[in-house]
Amino acid sequence: YYRGTESGIAVVNTEDEMINANVLSAVSMVPGLRQSNIQVGTLHGVVSLSGTVDSRATAQSVVQAARQVQGVRSVTYDLRIL
Repeated sequence: YYRGTESGIAVVNTEDEMINANVLSAVSMVPGLRQSNIQVGTLHGVVSLSGTVDSRATAQSVVQAARQVQGVRSVTYDLRIL
């Protein structure tokens, strides 16, 4: 597992919806990642990532991609490495 917090899984306002969509887009660009394996939620600018990845490097890339999205205040992640 690759778990931690960088700083809920609901989207409650328009800003969170936009952040969520942008994080999904950024995560989809991570090489070798099947996006369907990652779930993204945003609450007040805090992004939560969960799901499965192939390696620690991929997990780190997913977290980094999420952190770079404008409006993200912090990232919480629970990514299982297969």
